Order: sequence, then structure tokens, then C-alpha cells
Amino acid sequence: KWIESDMVKLIGRKSSEISGVIKLKGLSPAEFVERFPKMTTDKIIKLYSVLGGRSLLYNMITEDADTGDAVKLLLKKWRSDDFKTGDYLPKDIREPVIYNTILVNIASGKCKLNDIHNSMDMDRAKLSAYLKNLESNDIIEKLFGAQVGDLKCIKKGTYRIKDNTLRLFYRFVFPRLSSLKIIGEEKFYKRFIETNLPDFIEEIYPEYCMEH
Repeated sequence: KWIESDMVKLIGRKSSEISGVIKLKGLSPAEFVERFPKMTTDKIIKLYSVLGGRSLLYNMITEDADTGDAVKLLLKKWRSDDFKTGDYLPKDIREPVIYNTILVNIASGKCKLNDIHNSMDMDRAKLSAYLKNLESNDIIEKLFGAQVGDLKCIKKGTYRIKDNTLRLFYRFVFPRLSSLKIIGEEKFYKRFIETNLPDFIEEIYPEYCMEH
């Protein structure tokens, strides 16, 4: 998205010389297996649940790494002074507080329009506009029926954050970012993530199977 909007604005007239944009997809579960051929299936599923297919941290992961190691690498990145919470939102987006609140709600399990509406007490029409903007920026997606294993969602659908790492961030870290900076990644992982990680991975496991 940055290439299609922000970069074009930065280079001005020269953008007319761009003949097209090729969007690179992240690693699929099958490609993840090829990347780490000695890893057990169980470890691959757990790591993929945390890193998804887009993470640059794959270059820092070894065959011996476990899920906790991967999460701590992410926490170290999020704790650094270079990281800004707005890094995960489009640069030109307005009202980032509202978008971040929506993403926290979705990551915490409030995945239907009505659930988010009740949590935020926001006008449905405005909320729908925010959700559509997040969809158009490839941050969330709307799923229906069999895609989420819930027949009640056939017509109304349910939302989820597309990137696993982003989902982890908004589930565990964003609401407690100040704590992470104070106590560090090791203590933060132990206190807020370690015991909850199996449930997080279990939620993503069906998605892994469908993609694989």
C-alpha cells in the first residue's frame, strides 16, 4: 500500500514512469516448510501462527528456535525507540486512535460488526466506513460462513486481522505497550503472553490447515 500511495506522492512526476506494481505475497505454509525442512510439524504450525508469511524475522530464526524465541524477537522490535504504533497503519490515515481501537477489538475476539459496535458505542455507518478502509488497506478481511466455521456468519460475516504478527500485536501488546517498555520483553512475555499463547495458536490452526 505504501508503494501505491505514499511513494507515488514522494517521487511526484516521476511516478508516471512506473509501468506497474507487482505485489509480493508472503510465504505460504508449504513454503515455510521448505524454508525449515528439519523443523517438526508442530513447531512449524506454532511459528507460522506467530510470524505468518510476511515477517522479516525469518532470517533471524534458526531450526532450533521455538515460538517463545520468535515472540521475544517481536517484543524486542516493538520495545525499541524506533518503533511507532502508527507503523502498522497507512501514513495518510486519519484518526489513528479509532483505527487502533477497532483492531484491538477484532484481535480480542469481537469480530462481528455488532460486537465492535457494542464495545465502542460508535454509529454503525461510521464504523462500517472505518472497517471498509481497513479492508481496502489490506489490514483486515471479512469472512463468511464456512470460512470461519460459523453458519451464523453466512450473511453478516466476521472480521479478522489478516497478518498473524499484527494480530498478536493488537491482542497482547498494543494495550500494554508502556508496560513492555518498562519491564522488558522477557518479563512481558512471561506475564502477558506465555500462558495465553496456546489459545492464540489454536485459533489460527484452522487457517493454517486451509492455506496448507
